[in-house]
Parts: sequence; structure tokens; C-alpha cells
Amino acid sequence: MRQKRTVWVVSHFEFLGPPYWLDELVSHVASTKPGALRVLRSLHVDPGTWWGVQPCRVDGPPDSEPGRQLLYSRTGKPMKRGYSLAQALRLSRKVRRRREKKKGGTKRPPSRPS
Repeated sequence: MRQKRTVWVVSHFEFLGPPYWLDELVSHVASTKPGALRVLRSLHVDPGTWWGVQPCRVDGPPDSEPGRQLLYSRTGKPMKRGYSLAQALRLSRKVRRRREKKKGGTKRPPSRPS
């Protein structure tokens, strides 16, 4: 009998906007869960974003369901139970406000060549 092959799909989540909406991007695929965790720990992403790691069968029947998605912080630590999308949205908005303040005070108008 043929062995079932599982891969681990790594997704990156963030809020985009305003108006804010949740965006998910599949960024990597790994052959093992430890390999998937190594990948997401090696990448640097913005505060207010997080990772998802989900097992999926390769070449499975079309009606097969992927496994449960496990959530990890932007640094690769398992998410605490009870962390909500509302908390992530607040953090994302806070980070964007900080960036806008920083950008607003340091930019100069473009100079025109004479």
C-alpha cells in the first residue's frame, strides 16, 4: 500500500486597509512541521501579523479536508489561546499610526531640477 504524503503549508496573515480586511498569503510549503517552523522563524514580518501552519495531504482525493491550522506569532512562538482577531487589528492599527507619524515629519517635498 502506498504511504500518504503530508506537506505543511505556511501562511502569513495581516490586516490591510483602511477599511481593514484580513489577508492571507501562502508563502511556503515544507515537508515536515519542524521544517515549516524553521522557515517562519527565519523570516521577519511586521508587528500585528501572524503565521498559520497547516498539514495537507499531497495528491489526496478532491474532497479530503486539510488538517487543523496552527497559529504562531510573528516570531514563531505558538499563539496563546484566546488571542483574537480584534487584538491583532488593534495592534495593526497602532503600528500603522506610528509609521504614518514617522513618515509625516521626516519627508521633504521633492526638489525640482533647475
